[in-house]
Amino acid sequence: MSGEPASRPVDDRRFWRSILPATLLAVLSSYLLRVFWEPLHGLFGAYPSDIWYMHINYSWFLVHRGFFEMEYPAGMFAFVKAMSVLCRTLFPLVEPHPHGGMLYRYQDWLAVNSVALGLAAVGLSWCMHRLDAEFFHLKRHRLLWAFVLTPSFVFFTLFNYDALPVLCCTASLLALLRRDTVGSFLLLGIGTAVKIFPVVLVPLYLLGVPRKNRLEALAWFLGALAALNLPFLWLNPKAWWFPYHWQMGFDQADQSGRFLYALTGWLGKGPALAVMGFLTLGMGLFVWRRAPRDPVESPRWLARVSLLALIVFIFTKNVFSPQYLFWLLPFATLGTGYPFLGLATAVEGLNIAEAFGLDYWRSGHEEGLAWIRLVRDLGLAGLLVHVLFLLGRTRDD
Repeated sequence: MSGEPASRPVDDRRFWRSILPATLLAVLSSYLLRVFWEPLHGLFGAYPSDIWYMHINYSWFLVHRGFFEMEYPAGMFAFVKAMSVLCRTLFPLVEPHPHGGMLYRYQDWLAVNSVALGLAAVGLSWCMHRLDAEFFHLKRHRLLWAFVLTPSFVFFTLFNYDALPVLCCTASLLALLRRDTVGSFLLLGIGTAVKIFPVVLVPLYLLGVPRKNRLEALAWFLGALAALNLPFLWLNPKAWWFPYHWQMGFDQADQSGRFLYALTGWLGKGPALAVMGFLTLGMGLFVWRRAPRDPVESPRWLARVSLLALIVFIFTKNVFSPQYLFWLLPFATLGTGYPFLGLATAVEGLNIAEAFGLDYWRSGHEEGLAWIRLVRDLGLAGLLVHVLFLLGRTRDD
């Protein structure tokens, strides 16, 4: 398939008539789940969201401290700090905070964050629409039913802050296919500053840049990354390093048990790393030998390999948070034909059951949670095999 835009102007009416209303409906549904989380917690042990977690644990520090230790990278800190300033400016009502004193209310914090993340969701839908209209040409309504109205999009839009890096990754792909190298790698740098996972796309997207421009592209990526990290590194090196150290400290913890760490339990750390390295190298060679001469001319190939890289990254991590499936959603929609109905919906539904009823599973129902994670992980492994099968085909369908 050609990477060139359609010769005729793109018709955006589908976005305004169906995709945007569906996106707003998804955001509203996600917002209502957070507003009514207390009765839902009583019924299902529902965990509200990372927005609530951030308010309870960090809002006092966001108001009274500079840069401090929190389990989020510097780019995320900059975002929530801006949300805190905005909340204090717009909403004068206060309430007692667990860390002492009076602070803006959770309802107001939720509203400010929901607007910002809702706009990110709209931007994400817009990028997906343009990717579809200009390069991928999916079946009619597939973007609606396989992306916007999926369980992951509806639930995770306001569950945490992953809509921000997912938007950066999707917009970066759009910029790359439009041959906007600067925009593509700036967006990857911003996304990596917020959450680390977009970095795995950098080597792949460099393949879509002419050789003579690759150092420049890398410089733009590193420049964006440095702009968000260096001020905080200078201000407080220990606090800057803390989120990365905190993530590494999850070894064999409650959220562990992913592929690499299961192998570690069976084989030992050294053999497990060797097996994982061998499998990753094998997949890399398999993909490399079938790579198009110009990846930008093969949009589906780029989407599929992006999806493969993220899946391998997830399986390598020692933590699997349910929102990780949200990372995969744009690339799965664009590149695989992975069905909304059937296995994909079952895997997403079980994944959300873990996130939604987190406190229920923690209160004596660990066996059920173990089964949910097993089925989800097998479904993700099935998606990986499906992607490899598609990449092994000679025709770019």
